[in-house]
Amino acid sequence: NTFSTRETRIIPFIFSNDEVAIFALSNNRLDVVDSDGADVQTNITSNCNWTTAQLFELNYAQFGDTVFITHRDNPIIEIKRTSATNFTVSLFAFEDDDTVTVNSINKTTQPFYKYADSTITLTPSATTGNSVTLTASSSVFVSAHNGTYLSIGGKQVKIVGFTNGTTVTATILEALPNTNANADWEEQLISAVRGFPQAVTFHDNRLWFGGIKDKPSSIIASQIGGYFNFALGTGLANESINVAIAGDRVNEVRHLVSSRNLLIFTDGGEYYVPVSSNNTIT
Repeated sequence: NTFSTRETRIIPFIFSNDEVAIFALSNNRLDVVDSDGADVQTNITSNCNWTTAQLFELNYAQFGDTVFITHRDNPIIEIKRTSATNFTVSLFAFEDDDTVTVNSINKTTQPFYKYADSTITLTPSATTGNSVTLTASSSVFVSAHNGTYLSIGGKQVKIVGFTNGTTVTATILEALPNTNANADWEEQLISAVRGFPQAVTFHDNRLWFGGIKDKPSSIIASQIGGYFNFALGTGLANESINVAIAGDRVNEVRHLVSSRNLLIFTDGGEYYVPVSSNNTIT
């Protein structure tokens, strides 16, 4: 086959009883062959962000016609079967909330976390606008924050310009209450700044991620049936989940396995989330 001379990792893709394919992952490349070894689609390179050194560190999960691939150093990848002979590779994107749109920017449904010290404040130059200056009381920003979202007092803004470690420009998506210094702010849990999840699975009709690089004990789950929506909402039973494993040390999540219970394997122990036959995880 076309990939036989390269270091390759093989993973299965089972779409139906009579349609089984094999994904051959090699350095920045995906090849798809059928169960007889015949080429289906070769030399796919777009968005194939894994390297040879990462091949056997990748985790993956399939749901129907879609496979998600994760590695803590790479953006989440979505491989989608569009026909029996065609597969596309794209970057995972959290669902937008288009009920809130400012300057063609939608509110996001991705999770947030306060990585910065709790004493560091943000001071906005205005409560609304497309080019509002946010000033931090200490250096917290890097250039990769450009294009990411913040939550300030529960209101979302999107960074549209980086100046320096204490100053960025943002579009205000939800009006801020005032222009006072505010320590109640969070940034994207998952980003090029903070890293990406190491583990992935589907369980109880949710998409689960775990082991984000800068928050390695984290476990997050989508809303039930809404695999791209990770908004916590008001904490209803069908809304998303964002928790961390509690223990006497930081437990870095390595694998998530969907079985009778949700199994969580870390570098320091094995965990599970028990449920009865009549309940789902909430």
